[in-house]
Amino acid sequence: MAKNYKGYTILINAEQDDVNGAWNGRYRIMSDESVVVYESFSGTVDSDKQAVAEAEEAACNWIDSEQGRL
Repeated sequence: MAKNYKGYTILINAEQDDVNGAWNGRYRIMSDESVVVYESFSGTVDSDKQAVAEAEEAACNWIDSEQGRL
């Protein structure tokens, strides 16, 4: 899934742990020049939909907190 937010593209997906079955969200924040600005994971949750939602929120929060420094 891709989302545009404040001039950045956020790439979001959910990944499931093979051992315990838990889900986490992974996100990459890309500049308008397609350069990875930041990449991280959201916390562990029980479903893929929740993982994607939490990753999206975490990515937007990161952009908001770094807006003056980017």
